[in-house]
Amino acid sequence: MWKWVALLGSSLGVVGAAILALTNPSLDAYVEFAEDELVSYLQTQGCQELAAELGSQGRLYCGVLLNISRPAIAELLRQNTEVRNFLVFSLYETELSLLDLLEIETATLGIGDSFVILDLET
Repeated sequence: MWKWVALLGSSLGVVGAAILALTNPSLDAYVEFAEDELVSYLQTQGCQELAAELGSQGRLYCGVLLNISRPAIAELLRQNTEVRNFLVFSLYETELSLLDLLEIETATLGIGDSFVILDLET
């Protein structure tokens, strides 16, 4: 009886590990996630500061510039990210400096088609 339980448990473990390995997010998926997170952060933090100085026009221009800059932001993230693949999950470490105005260091776990930010320093 216990042999069957052990065999079933082992089989489920292997299947679970295989599913995690197959759904381990790619660098492209991470860059898309990180780009969305960074643009969202800059829109709420950076654009607010610009709006305080320039009024509502500053916030509008900031949002437009961020949306136009998305391809460049994605490329910066791609170039400044180190990926460590552990088969069933990956760890993405990004160090990014934007014109000495903003420095970001982050560690993000990618597992099962999802991302979890483990550490973020600005």
